Amino acid sequence: MVLVGSAVALTLVASAAAAPAPRVPLPVQVQIKHRAPLLAYVPTRTAIGFRYSQWLRTTETVQIEFVNKAGFEINFVATRQYGHCRAGMEKSYQLDGNKVYWSHTGAEQQAWRCVTGALGRQVRLVASSPQPPTKFAAVGLGLVVASGKRIP
Repeated sequence: MVLVGSAVALTLVASAAAAPAPRVPLPVQVQIKHRAPLLAYVPTRTAIGFRYSQWLRTTETVQIEFVNKAGFEINFVATRQYGHCRAGMEKSYQLDGNKVYWSHTGAEQQAWRCVTGALGRQVRLVASSPQPPTKFAAVGLGLVVASGKRIP
């Protein structure tokens, strides 16, 4: 019986070790949940080579920044949604079962989706980057925002 218990324990440890680290460190997630409970969302995926850099809270948003070695950045933002979620979209994608919208300007591209948050309020999740679509694929930002989850 001890051998079976040890085997199960080893399997659980191996499974935990194989699980990827969260894109936003757990202590940071706790801070976000505590300081901005209505906007407590994080992406579970980012583009390859991007790592968590910092987060900040304003009166209207939670912003999480990711950077890579080349200095490119992706910003993940949770904010209240007012009006229609589709407003301003140029393209839309169905990614990981989520409807994601995309647009760009000369200075930035962004992908977003809307979710029903705490207290039934609409929340807009946005992934943006100053890199143009020729250097960073629009669908890459879409995948980041599609992976956005409420912090449990």
